[in-house]
Amino acid sequence: MADEQLGAIAGVPSEADIQTELGELSKEDSKYVAKTLRLVAEHLGSFAAARLWFLTPEDGTEMTPARAIREGRAKQVLAVLESQWGRNPAYA
Repeated sequence: MADEQLGAIAGVPSEADIQTELGELSKEDSKYVAKTLRLVAEHLGSFAAARLWFLTPEDGTEMTPARAIREGRAKQVLAVLESQWGRNPAYA
């Protein structure tokens, strides 16, 4: 099943939904978001799961990755993920 079909069936947000949630981004932040999307998709197994991740609040808060990015912290979101899931995770 195609990633887009999975999103439509399971209620997972589309790319357009994520773009709307993120708002207007600088070129630099757009690059960080693209890297974040690829990293999360690789880690979770699909782009549909990655799009859902962008809108899922952290435990115990209402803060979502999309909101953090919209508030100007795209580089920080990517840095946190790379420290956890990148080539040299912080816990290794």
